[in-house]
Order: sequence, then C-alpha cells, then structure tokens
Amino acid sequence: MENKIAVVLCGLEKEKKLKEVFSDVKWVEVRIDMFLKIFPEEKLIPYLKKTRENFHGNIIGTVRWFKEQDKEKTYIKETKRREIYEKIIPYVDYLDIEIKSRLAPKIVKISKSKNRKTILSYHNFKKIPSVKKLKSLYQKAELLNPDIFKLAVQINKTSEFLSLMNLAIKWKQTVLIVPMGMPGIFRFIPLYYGSPFTYVFLEKPSASGQFSYETFNSYKKLKDFY
Repeated sequence: MENKIAVVLCGLEKEKKLKEVFSDVKWVEVRIDMFLKIFPEEKLIPYLKKTRENFHGNIIGTVRWFKEQDKEKTYIKETKRREIYEKIIPYVDYLDIEIKSRLAPKIVKISKSKNRKTILSYHNFKKIPSVKKLKSLYQKAELLNPDIFKLAVQINKTSEFLSLMNLAIKWKQTVLIVPMGMPGIFRFIPLYYGSPFTYVFLEKPSASGQFSYETFNSYKKLKDFY
C-alpha cells in the first residue's frame, strides 16, 4: 500500500518526520502554490533540491491554479506559473497541470521535451460533473496524452461514486480518482481498480477530506486493510 500513497508537502515539515516519510512511501507531491503562500520564492529551489537529494521515489511538482484550489487560495499569474514549472523540472518526475488551464498543452509539451511525466488534473469541490462532461474531459486528456489523468470531484452520494468508478475503469488512460465528500476510506477504494495512488498530508491538507499520514499509518495496522 505504501507504493500507492503520495504525501503532500508544503515546506512546513520537520526534518525528522520527512526522513521517516521518505523511507516509507514512493510518491510525494510538492504543492508549490502552498509553499509560496508561506515562504519567499528564493527558498523554493533549495527546498526542491534538498527533497530530490533525500527522496528517491516519484516527486510531483504542482503549482495549483487558483480556480482549482480548495479554500485558502494562492493567486499566481499564468505567466508566472509557467515560469515556475520550467524552473522546477530538474527536481521533479511529474508536473501536475489542470486540464482546463490554457497552460496545459504547453506544460505537457515542455514536460515531454525534458523527459518528465505529466498529470492532467480536474478538480470540482462542489459536485461531480455529468457523464457527458466527464467523457469530454477524458477525450481532451487523450488528445494531450498525459501519463495520468486525475479527477478530484465532490461526491454527494454513493451512487455517484459507483458511476464514476464504473466509467473510469473502462477508459484506457491511467485515471487517478480522488472522491471528495465521502468518508475518508473511500479514497482508498480506487487503488484496487487501477488508480496509481492517493494523497495524504503531512502538515497541512491540500483538500478537504484528505487523510493525514498518521491516520494512514493507523489504518495500516488493521489486519484486513489491504
């Protein structure tokens, strides 16, 4: 299960805890928009360099678009976001960019040119889109050909979750499902149907309903958890 956990980092982590995390999981996501809300920009590259030196799994670099952030938003101009993505490429394995952002085609192209991978993401903190809308997003993702297509959507009832899972498992593209609004344990269910990982936080959640790393560890102790 540790191979399918991505720990969200924002720069507030204690070194001792990071050492434990880096030896335990295979994915981390650096939420650069959250980092820049706390620290000046000149601290970003040294932080990423240190993360790269100490972590040998997959690092995801995310400069989340303010339109798809949850609650505490950090506004970064699109031109600045592109500049940041280009700066961080040497220190990450994946770039996460929103499929609805005008930057998406550029970031996918830049990522491929530097032999990096891409996550095309869509976030909706209010509802799950219609099946027609979901299919449209998927078709757009197919054209851009990312390595992972991420859907993080608000689920208000179990039938919506089941419909989403039924749709996603039929798609050829690798789909990462993040069901928001459901009990936290639902975040693990997509892992058994091909979702590459799910997110937990270390110091600060990047979305409502996200498990902490400590909570995940407590679940691991349950005999039949995985």
